[in-house]
Amino acid sequence: MLDHSGRADLIDRVDWASLNHAYGPATDVPGRLRDLVSGDGEVRRAALVDLYGNVLHQGSVYDATLACVPFLLAVVADACTPGRAEVVALLGEICDSLNDFPEEFAATPWPGDGGEVFVRLLADPDPQIRLEAARAVATCRDDSGTVMSVLRRRLGEEANPAVRVGLAEAVRALAPYMPDVADVREVDGEGGPDMADATSVRRWLAEVAAGDRDPKVRGEAVSCLVEWVPESLPAGVVPAALGVELTEWLVERLSDGLGDRVAERLELITALLRDPDPGRRLMVMEPAAALVDGWRGDYRRLAALLGTQLSHPDPQLAAAAAVTLHSFGRLAAPAADDLAAYVAAGPREGRPRLDQHFGWITVWPDHPPMTGYALVALAGLRDERALPAVRWALEREDPPKDIGRVLGSMGPVAAGLVPVVRRRLHDLAGGEQRAGLVRALGEFGEAAAAAVPELLALPGDLDVVTTLGRIGPSAQPAVPALRRALESDDPHLAVAAATALWRIEQDAGRALPLLARHLAEADHDRPGVATVVAAVAELGPAAAPLAGRLREWLDARSPDVRWRAAVALWRATADARSALPVLLDAWEGHVACRLPAARVFAEMGAAAGAAVPALRAEQARIRRHQPGQEGGTDTIAPDEDLRAACADALRRIGETAP
Repeated sequence: MLDHSGRADLIDRVDWASLNHAYGPATDVPGRLRDLVSGDGEVRRAALVDLYGNVLHQGSVYDATLACVPFLLAVVADACTPGRAEVVALLGEICDSLNDFPEEFAATPWPGDGGEVFVRLLADPDPQIRLEAARAVATCRDDSGTVMSVLRRRLGEEANPAVRVGLAEAVRALAPYMPDVADVREVDGEGGPDMADATSVRRWLAEVAAGDRDPKVRGEAVSCLVEWVPESLPAGVVPAALGVELTEWLVERLSDGLGDRVAERLELITALLRDPDPGRRLMVMEPAAALVDGWRGDYRRLAALLGTQLSHPDPQLAAAAAVTLHSFGRLAAPAADDLAAYVAAGPREGRPRLDQHFGWITVWPDHPPMTGYALVALAGLRDERALPAVRWALEREDPPKDIGRVLGSMGPVAAGLVPVVRRRLHDLAGGEQRAGLVRALGEFGEAAAAAVPELLALPGDLDVVTTLGRIGPSAQPAVPALRRALESDDPHLAVAAATALWRIEQDAGRALPLLARHLAEADHDRPGVATVVAAVAELGPAAAPLAGRLREWLDARSPDVRWRAAVALWRATADARSALPVLLDAWEGHVACRLPAARVFAEMGAAAGAAVPALRAEQARIRRHQPGQEGGTDTIAPDEDLRAACADALRRIGETAP
């Protein structure tokens, strides 16, 4: 056993019986410490196991732990002692655990010059010791500025690849604890002001990420930046990231961190979608969906590139691409041919597994079947090639729960399926499938006229009444039933019936009195006023007799009622002077009003000149309006409609849209 009198004294002068570790009094610790410097490797390993188990049990620190530190420091400082690398690792673990208990050991000083010892060991001839010292020095958070300066210098000087990665890992661990203001000191000639604050470190890490010779070191730099400062990633971080080993988490965090830098996010996603490795392509499916859902941009090339993934031999990649394109809505149009081929080649029934085709419909084990992602995407593009699969799903004994929504998304393109819908309205005993088919007929408009008898045979609920109105004049046989619905005790149903009658008859004679009565009886605390006002707007100039009451509602307590009243007043009277200020006021705080307001501004033309700044600001906006914002939209389509409406309004006002 190697033993020096100085080191022995560091053990003997401690009253170990008065100290404790995980299993009680620390009387066994002196023997374990002496074994730690044994010339027998097995003895040293057994001592380490015991010390990890008692003085550092599951990362906990005790008074006996701190009493071990002076001896451990003396061991690692002696180049003649075997097994020093393992002792450096133990010291690093102790130091890291102390960081986890800052309050409990705040009054207990670190016994010795641990940080300075770790720094000196970064230059030790033994690469394993340098590696462990790099990991240990990363725990010296209170002196992060000085340590970071040392790490930078060592990374430039170190030749051993494993140690260089260890140094980079230390930088990554220490970076979040960098001071905002310089605070460094010199340690044995090391240190200095170059890495004195967080800004300096970020700038240096960007250089490492872009230009270090080792891809693993570059990867650590990229990971550090993404974890530490995702909101301020440097220029050039995407090319650097593409050259390193990536994980799904890192790709998602990097894309999120780039935020409004849409071009760079597209650069990352499209580059990985072209990677030969299907695993790297899979990493960008969720980031692609999140980008398109949350940010505006030109995504035609991205959609087309995702479409090519549908024919990849890896079924998991193809299925993931289908899910992603499904989330794009109408923006999936460049992938239409690929979607059509994928649907045509797929099974009629699939299972909810990402390693196989979801099928025309997806059969779930614990709830009703749903239409497959690819078919939903293709149908949403109003592509006729979706019709055979949609027809099969509609005729199925147990149609998908969302069949009505899918059918309705096709609009008049699917009008040829009205006979099938009529049969299913007889067959289905209520539920979401039948209600969805009723709403789908409304999307067909006049082309659904043949289904009026089937609609009249159903309970006259809000869906049925609304759909009859959307069919329009061809729903004339429904007029008697709708007139009866005007007398309903349900004000929502009565108002919907008035709107339907107007759409069918284009005669305000019956609708106007009911809407006038509801407006006259309404007060600020009554729910449903906004619905009544919106119905009045449908009548256009025919609602001019209600202009006085509409002007009163321009001062309603509810902003939703105010802007709807402004729309109705404009449509009834073309009074831009009264309506425009209300719409502009609502524009600032209520996102839900922007699309209808933009359409009104377009109708006003030059009279809406005061709206130009608001319209231009909306056009310049990078982020979509998201659910959770007051009145925000909840899909891509309404946001795209808003952009188009703003451009149209600017043109008709006489401005050139950007």
